[in-house]
Amino acid sequence: MSDEEVLKAVKLGGYIQVPDELLMDQGVIPDTRPPIPPPPWRTRLRWWVQVQRERLGEIIAGRRFDDTGDW
Repeated sequence: MSDEEVLKAVKLGGYIQVPDELLMDQGVIPDTRPPIPPPPWRTRLRWWVQVQRERLGEIIAGRRFDDTGDW
């Protein structure tokens, strides 16, 4: 190595951009998002009908009652 070749220290840095949503979900920053609106009545009705259909299927299959006959 000659006298002309001098090592120079260079400070390097790196960063990762993290979305605000991820930081809010992890609790790092306060959650400023508006509350999620409730589902419409049609969606709730669809969910209710699906639950009733599953209950009826279990009753027909004989798996809904335990040994005491209770739900």
